[in-house]
Amino acid sequence: MEVRDASELDADTPHLPNETLELVCAPALIGSLSTTALQDVLDSSRKIVVQGRHNVWQRWATKLGINLEGDVPALKVDNSATALEAAAQNLGFVVTYSSYCQPYLKDGRLATWSKAKVQTTLCLALTGSPDKPSWHPAHKVFDWLKQEFQKGKSTP
Repeated sequence: MEVRDASELDADTPHLPNETLELVCAPALIGSLSTTALQDVLDSSRKIVVQGRHNVWQRWATKLGINLEGDVPALKVDNSATALEAAAQNLGFVVTYSSYCQPYLKDGRLATWSKAKVQTTLCLALTGSPDKPSWHPAHKVFDWLKQEFQKGKSTP
């Protein structure tokens, strides 16, 4: 499975619903967003950046009209798990896919600023060899994942 742009998938590619990008941080940092403008907070805070094909910080910032240049150098990591752990340790802010941060939000290790959510065309898609038939075992796992994601969306 990989993150893909849903608009570029063919109709037969199984995929989960489009992702929302969320700005998350340790709960101790979220209080600063209630009293200070988001741009000012980000200018003076560390951004945790996941290096990869989809620049989620840039996608998020463009939609919200945010300038990403600031006074604090970014912390660059190579995967979302590391970024989320760094944010949970109060090392800065990260923009991430909602499906990735849900366990952290649920257990209170991270907090999100609800005014900074951005809907995208990105989704998790089951990709692979075109010669694999639809009855391949991976499709059963993917169908289960789709059901689990739908359950998560229907619960408050």
